[in-house]
Amino acid sequence: MDFNISPELFLDFRSGDSKAEERVFKFYCQEITYFAEELIKNETEADNIITSAWVELLKNRKLIATREELDAYLYRSVSEYCNWYLISNRLATIEHFMTPSVWRGELDFKNPISRAKVRAKALADVYRDRHQLSPKVKS
Repeated sequence: MDFNISPELFLDFRSGDSKAEERVFKFYCQEITYFAEELIKNETEADNIITSAWVELLKNRKLIATREELDAYLYRSVSEYCNWYLISNRLATIEHFMTPSVWRGELDFKNPISRAKVRAKALADVYRDRHQLSPKVKS
């Protein structure tokens, strides 16, 4: 990074200054892009996730009091969007490959309890995979 976020830049960002928004985005862009791409392994979706997280950040920026909170908010937001993308992908894959005969057994996708079991399994798989990431991406 070629610059840091000064206290003045942070205050300008919080107040809605568009030039400050652009500078702060440029500060984070490369790192959060790498972070998202490593989590989901899909460059296009990573860009969509970063856009969604950035829009959410801009909506809530007045609630962020410190630079550390800004870091935490942005990375947590990107992480949560990535989790939901991975979970949705797993569920879509499960639904696509499961035939009606498979669902007639203990897993009936129309049954909310069975559907919750599948969602819990997909979530557990996502978190298991996240624990296998490199330490640089996890931190």
